[in-house]
Amino acid sequence: MASRSEHSNFFRRALERATSGGVDLDFHKNTNHTIEHQSSVQQESYNRIGKQLQRRGRHNHPTTNTFPASANYQGDITNPANRSARIPMSSNCSIWITGLPVDCTIKQLLASIRSAGKIFACHINPPNAQYKTTAAKITFWDREGTNRFPDQYTRGAFRVRGNQPAVRMNRVRGRAQSTGPQSRVLRLVGPGRVVNGLYLEDLFRRYFFYGLDEIIEVEYDRGKRSRCMEIRFGSYRAQSSAAMKWIKCVQEGNKSAVQYMSPGEKFWWAQVEVSWGEDPCAGP
Repeated sequence: MASRSEHSNFFRRALERATSGGVDLDFHKNTNHTIEHQSSVQQESYNRIGKQLQRRGRHNHPTTNTFPASANYQGDITNPANRSARIPMSSNCSIWITGLPVDCTIKQLLASIRSAGKIFACHINPPNAQYKTTAAKITFWDREGTNRFPDQYTRGAFRVRGNQPAVRMNRVRGRAQSTGPQSRVLRLVGPGRVVNGLYLEDLFRRYFFYGLDEIIEVEYDRGKRSRCMEIRFGSYRAQSSAAMKWIKCVQEGNKSAVQYMSPGEKFWWAQVEVSWGEDPCAGP
């Protein structure tokens, strides 16, 4: 078995080949290991408010125009979000992970990533008749975070429920995003009647598809009945970005967003302060 130093040297040489020649990059310890299965991004379904948010530019990501290369790809290739960006492999921010536990959750996967970078998108592919383990696609916010993650892998620091999955660059390439405070995490402060985990989960589920990492109560002022809460979505793309736009629609009194709300709900939402939170995948 190769030592970690030998494996790290292999990684560095592979990275140099990828950045110079644009070839695919596999970080797995067994260099003969190949993975034909490619990720698919689940097609979101929207009701009327979801469609309206989409028309207003809910998908805040660059348009790409290269179809996925794998014949095994099972996603919707007409959806620009599922196409490979026309960028060199050295600029690719998308990682492909295999060998995850069959029942792996977004929370378990993202909890295993620290000190890397912000997550732009995360999607889990469950097992099927052909593939017996779970796979995942993670797109980091920028290339810097993308580089730090494989470094953790080569050191053996990336483990999910005690096991080390296989990691490689994804052939469906994702480009870096613009620098800014946006993240997959929303921080809400306001009346506990609406800044409430169960209420928010149910409400968001009516208007857009999302995967949830976790909801954390940061602070609760019993006297003021005010709560500070963090909602950690699985992705920024189409999830926390959609939630932020929806909240803004509510606070602006958009008819489609507030038509089923009671006067009390509208009053409470007007007092909510919402901001972007820190992505724990980028922290220690």
